[in-house]
Amino acid sequence: MKTRLHILNKPVDHPRYRRCLEALEPGDVLVLMESGVLVLMDGAHFPSIMDDVQVYAMAEDLAVYSRMQALEADVRPLGYQGLIELVCRLGSPLNW
Repeated sequence: MKTRLHILNKPVDHPRYRRCLEALEPGDVLVLMESGVLVLMDGAHFPSIMDDVQVYAMAEDLAVYSRMQALEADVRPLGYQGLIELVCRLGSPLNW
């Protein structure tokens, strides 16, 4: 199965957040940006499906939400150059 790139910019209480999680499959890549990084503030909303998905968070958005304590162990900060590289490697993203 082809690895898919998902970009999530919605907070936990938005319907697209849930739809995104339902669409994730093992091996997919998820980039959290804008309000999507808020999921990192509450581990209860960071579901176990993320264990089988590569998760990145936009570094610029993490800086804006600096009140966040620490990243989940498997979440990697990502700059815009890295995002472009992911899109070039994996193709058009699914935007949530």
